[in-house]
Amino acid sequence: MAKTKVSQASLPFGKYMEIISKAYMDIFNQKLSHLEINRYYSILLFIENKERCTQQHISDYFKTDKASMVRIMNYLSKNGVIDKHVNATDRREHFVFLTEKAKNILPEIRKAMDETNSIAMEGLSKKEMRHFHKFTDTMKGNFDIFLKKKAPLTGKK
Repeated sequence: MAKTKVSQASLPFGKYMEIISKAYMDIFNQKLSHLEINRYYSILLFIENKERCTQQHISDYFKTDKASMVRIMNYLSKNGVIDKHVNATDRREHFVFLTEKAKNILPEIRKAMDETNSIAMEGLSKKEMRHFHKFTDTMKGNFDIFLKKKAPLTGKK
């Protein structure tokens, strides 16, 4: 049976992005396979850049439901890369902090990210890269606006 080439245009845009994302993450995870944790590196990078980061803030940013976020935080805590502290003034809120163990592996995570980004962007000019970032930021913003309106997902206006 002959293989049929599927064009990018014949797939939903999100599915094509998912395929690219899976390939990216396969390479990224392979580069970090020697670490004790084997996923959620992006969450550590996100926490690193926040002064007072809450579990809810992480969940909102990564569009992750509450139950999944609890499992993720438990995994990261069990592996010694985050500490969680209950907010003394609102016990429903949990602050999340990186441990020294996490801080020590962040340079490796950033290096693997830079290497994987280089593989992904090989052959693209700096101008094309700026456009790519602008386009994806615009798309994310469009989806955020659409979802905030809570418009019905029928395609009708």
